[in-house]
Amino acid sequence: MAVTTKFTGTAATGAALANATVQVKCAAGSASGTTALDGSYTLELSNATLPCVLKAASSDGRTVLHSMANPEGGNPQTIQINPVTELLVARLAGQDATAFYSAFDSTKAAQITAAAITASVTSVVATLKEGGVDLSALGNPLTATLVPATQQTQGNAFDQALDALAAKLTQAGTTLQQLATQVVASANPNSNPTPSAGPAVGLPAAWLLRPAHADCAALRSGAYRFIALSDNDATVDTKVAQLDAPTLTITWPDDAPEQGVSEGGCSFRFDAGKVRLVVSPAGVGVFTSLNNANVQTLGITFPEQAHTLASLAGTWNSMSFERIENDSTHWKNYFGRLDTAADGRFSAQYQCEGLAACTLRTDSKATGFAANVAGGFDVVLNPLGSTVPRAFVYRPASGDPMMVFATTDGFGFATLEKAIGLRALNDAWAQWTITANWTGTPGATFSDGAFNATAVDVAA
Repeated sequence: MAVTTKFTGTAATGAALANATVQVKCAAGSASGTTALDGSYTLELSNATLPCVLKAASSDGRTVLHSMANPEGGNPQTIQINPVTELLVARLAGQDATAFYSAFDSTKAAQITAAAITASVTSVVATLKEGGVDLSALGNPLTATLVPATQQTQGNAFDQALDALAAKLTQAGTTLQQLATQVVASANPNSNPTPSAGPAVGLPAAWLLRPAHADCAALRSGAYRFIALSDNDATVDTKVAQLDAPTLTITWPDDAPEQGVSEGGCSFRFDAGKVRLVVSPAGVGVFTSLNNANVQTLGITFPEQAHTLASLAGTWNSMSFERIENDSTHWKNYFGRLDTAADGRFSAQYQCEGLAACTLRTDSKATGFAANVAGGFDVVLNPLGSTVPRAFVYRPASGDPMMVFATTDGFGFATLEKAIGLRALNDAWAQWTITANWTGTPGATFSDGAFNATAVDVAA
């Protein structure tokens, strides 16, 4: 006896998708239908095998959205189709939702489990909340009640959230596809998104919902952590400031707002030209500044994020620029490796020089990380020093965290160890370069460089 599986729901972008074509493709079985004027649809399949993916295409073909059916969702199922479900499918699939739907087969169907759907919902809802669109009270966006606004009907809370998302995207100059690209990148920590995927491909997904500067899609409004080489032996020079990207206004916690000037191409000047800032596609900025002694200093800034001690677990490769021990006037580069446990404790520390093998350190006073209520982490010392080194983590769209640590003697950088492949033939990239001498003083300007991989030697 044939068993009929029934799907109902609403296709909407905020406004209902009237007369849209809705298709469902299951592990076994498929069907299609058309939405009513309020975006509602009903599809019935005979002897279908779940899970399934769904696609809604507007009558003019300009809007295409996807969704998915939980294999444990029962029969009948309510499955909504909207921009949020588009992000959910991309997050679960780890790829573009259109590509996932087009190539849907038994292998891809195996990815759609109840646990994977829950993980996708948790991640996307958290991302959208960080970006200013709160869906947390709605429950599962795949099945939550959706009443789109029409001439006769006022939209419900879900519809209003979709309107808010659309407004955020418009204000930020970001497309839903670009946002989905970032959501996919964050789900694939080993991916290396390229600039062709979007104008601000390196930014965390939530930051793509924030207003951008007209000359730099990577510079968005929000809280930024600033860390500078300290010219005071008693302090770690770090602050959090609020940036209004469209107006290029920085508001410091203890000073008057500061107006910047764009030089084009993600290069800016502040403080009457005393500060020059360049910003990478990942939202990380490097700046030079004239201090009170009229000496150039070097610093770094990036979007402020909260991270847990558990997120620091792993092996970090580090390099730092610090004053030489027992020589406060000269600086040098140090390289190292750090094994960190999920509770923040250091299980091993290594010193690395050039291409020589790293050697285990037994003289370090640092024993681990501890959360700091002012943001980031303290580096725990034994015995405790007069000042405590600080560490801050920033995770861009790639999912690969970058750690910046600051001491009274300088600052450094660390990334989690992983294998990195060679660049492909004809890959092109560009960079800014700034050089600091052994007195810790950087140059006043950044140099620009453009590169192209003209040959790749896999064997070597």
